Amino acid sequence: MQQVRAICFDLDNTFWDLDPVIPRAERGLYDWYGKHHPRVTERFTLSDILEIRAMTLREMPEMAHDLTLLRMTALRRIAEEAGYGPEMADAAFEVFQNERNAVTLYSDVVPALENMANTHELFVLTNGNANLDVIGIRHFFGAVFTARELGMAKPNSRVFDAVCEKSGMQPHEIAHVGDDPENDILAAAQAGLHTVWVNRSDREWEYEDHYPDYVAADLLELAALLR
Repeated sequence: MQQVRAICFDLDNTFWDLDPVIPRAERGLYDWYGKHHPRVTERFTLSDILEIRAMTLREMPEMAHDLTLLRMTALRRIAEEAGYGPEMADAAFEVFQNERNAVTLYSDVVPALENMANTHELFVLTNGNANLDVIGIRHFFGAVFTARELGMAKPNSRVFDAVCEKSGMQPHEIAHVGDDPENDILAAAQAGLHTVWVNRSDREWEYEDHYPDYVAADLLELAALLR
């Protein structure tokens, strides 16, 4: 990857394990409702609240790239149906985000970023709404591109076109790194970027018609590859 000037990273399940994070955040928010807005838990079970969130996405598929908008819409609906004002939804979103950003970085992430930041420009491209300032790694990245800000989400390959345009780089000058074969590898390759599949769990590659340019078990392996 001698022509590569920048490394663009996915976040969820690339820098941390997302699987326990969202359920914990949903449960934490439900417990907060019980303490501070009990009419919510009197009216809704946690399963009911999760279904309202899913229903909101079904009703607004054109906004699938904006997870913040979808969640706020669902929270406002919950507030209204429980007899609370919209300010409850604002507070509920803050509670959820506090839990959502309480992630545990994989042990290789910080040392690998420290290494790669010395030799390459580092970007983030995420469909999610994690706050890297809160998590404590924002300083490693020259730019953070989100689906919400770009108006489209992976695996739409045009998000990678937008990253190239906004960064002033050509596709062959950027390597995209992520865990999701469709969102991070196939879509980035379609846009002409180099691709690095982070395969932490030794999964089998499922797509016979296209393979990632490189496979790394973790980010330290990627850093060694770049050297």
